[in-house]
Amino acid sequence: EISPELADAYLKYAKILTVKNNKAKALEMMKKGLEREPRNSELNLEYAKFMTANSSFAEARDSLQIVIENEPANALAYYYLADCLLSLNDKALARDAYNKALSLDPKQYDLRLRTADRFLESDLISDAISELSDITFKNPKKIKLREKLGNIYFQISNFRGAADEFKAVLKDNPNDYEVNFKIALCYQALDNIDEMFRYVYNAVKLNSNFFPAYYTLGSVYEYKKMEAAAKTCYDRVIKLKPDLPKGYVALAQLYINSNQHASAITVLNNALKAMPDQPEILYNLGMTYLTVKDSKNAKDTLSKLLSVVEKDRETPEYKRVAEIVSSLR
Repeated sequence: EISPELADAYLKYAKILTVKNNKAKALEMMKKGLEREPRNSELNLEYAKFMTANSSFAEARDSLQIVIENEPANALAYYYLADCLLSLNDKALARDAYNKALSLDPKQYDLRLRTADRFLESDLISDAISELSDITFKNPKKIKLREKLGNIYFQISNFRGAADEFKAVLKDNPNDYEVNFKIALCYQALDNIDEMFRYVYNAVKLNSNFFPAYYTLGSVYEYKKMEAAAKTCYDRVIKLKPDLPKGYVALAQLYINSNQHASAITVLNNALKAMPDQPEILYNLGMTYLTVKDSKNAKDTLSKLLSVVEKDRETPEYKRVAEIVSSLR
């Protein structure tokens, strides 16, 4: 039994129930505690955290405001208030609350990282970058934060900044094949083919089963007019992911570019055995038949494509293929 006059006892019991995953009972205990002491700061803070976790942001905000009225220097309350306000789409007040939290306790790095994520979710990209940059500057060994910052830079097309962050990650772990690959993609966007090749080649050396790197390496070999090496890469993609169209399509296109249309048709027909209704395969196969003036197979294949993507009949792409089919005899 809990002494009814002790709000703290309700709080402690609620915490035990939360650990035991009895959320309904935990919420009941917190509410009973608040009935007895509605302005208890610790209880209001825990109640707000609970309500935030359960997406009841307005109730959480109200409890946090009580905590702040009682304890104007409570940085945690301001961090959680910023989180609630972002969820309520009150971005200006959220930023104010967050800046206040920072002024009170800038070393709450886990909460700052959470807020940076929330800024991203709310499309406050510059705020997220500012936060992560400051955190990583003060914690240079937090490598995962630098990778997160690199991902954001990549997202906003700051490819040079992204590459710099990813390279910092590689200094700590040069065998991270995914980070090598991310750097390769940065250099691809920057049209630096030599650096792109260097890092994507590292990625496939580090993990021979990482099919995105083989696909990208194949495109580099194509650019360098090294068709045999490109074919080896696309064959590897197909072997690793026989249920994905991109390896087959890339290999078929390689053959088409070399004027080997029969080989391209063979590759795409093999793909259809694994994926008989795959729109990308059907489209490429139909268009290849069209190129070699095989009207019957072109019409049959593109007609099947139209039946597969019937739901898209109002799109310009559907109408264009339909016009092609109607022109074939």
